Amino acid sequence: MKTPPATPCTVLRVRALLTAIVAALVLVPVSGGAASRMQGGFTFESPAWSPDGAHVAWGELPLGSGSPARIWTANADGSDAAQLIGGLRNGLFEIVWTAPDTLLYDANFDVRLARLDGTHTTILRAVGSTFTSDAHGTLVASAYDRAPGPLLLASTATRERTRIGGGRNTSNGDPTLSPDGAHIAFDHADYDPKTGQVSNGGLFVARANGAGMRRILRGGGCAEWSPRGEEIAFLTPETRGESLRVTRPDGSHERVVVAQGPVCSVPQSFAWSPDGTRIAYVAGSWGRLTVVDVAGGKTTPVRAFASVTGVEWSPDSRRLLVTARPRVGACSSLWTVGADGKGAALVRRC
Repeated sequence: MKTPPATPCTVLRVRALLTAIVAALVLVPVSGGAASRMQGGFTFESPAWSPDGAHVAWGELPLGSGSPARIWTANADGSDAAQLIGGLRNGLFEIVWTAPDTLLYDANFDVRLARLDGTHTTILRAVGSTFTSDAHGTLVASAYDRAPGPLLLASTATRERTRIGGGRNTSNGDPTLSPDGAHIAFDHADYDPKTGQVSNGGLFVARANGAGMRRILRGGGCAEWSPRGEEIAFLTPETRGESLRVTRPDGSHERVVVAQGPVCSVPQSFAWSPDGTRIAYVAGSWGRLTVVDVAGGKTTPVRAFASVTGVEWSPDSRRLLVTARPRVGACSSLWTVGADGKGAALVRRC
């Protein structure tokens, strides 16, 4: 019996995840020549800034060794660093800081909640390599990246689950919850196992209880709801990469923000500023960081780094927290830089 294929953006995410793993382990000279493998050590990924701006978190991933990944926290200036979570042997994909003392993270294909006192709880098991949460971290949702089926949405307080997007003859991916947790947007397609045909694909929106599911766009995916809930940013495949676009939640007023923008990756390769006016995105094979004004489309390249592997905004929308390589061949350290591309400062060295 045939099984439904993954949605296009899920395929892109898996491809980008494999690319990120290879990029972390292999160095290719920009002038050409043979690749060389990095030996041992660690690199930083998945930067996160606490909502009050007082603390930062990041993932520490091994390079070319069998060591497990770990999550670290520190003051915003990098002082008083301490390991929060260790022993993550099957991967660490994403960290989201939802309250001053609470983080959500995706590791070992589970979505978990961790508090700064060291306690942690599994919210969703055996799901995908990305997840979404509402603004306060009361709801989380994830998709089965490795198998067809519905999205899973769960309460972080009760762990009560809701299935969204249909049954096994559907393919759903890349969910994004509205800031108030009332709605969810996601990639969706129906699959006919008799004919092998995929139909009714596109970007869909539903209420968080699964009701009212409707298609708002026939193309696009890898969506991110804006912090104010007024727009949804998403990506569409183009000849030379993917364009970054925005639409209202009903599918109206769709427009291009960047013609050649980011690609789907794990974690997301673009991030809204908390004030909803700009998007920071990582594009290009070596991870070039750019900030774009959503209303006017003006772009500001951030040239302080050779490549960026993760990006997060400060709560006041003035600075970016990035995991980045200052030069080709270096591991990714933790930095801050102004949204204008100026004032790069090292927070923690890898």
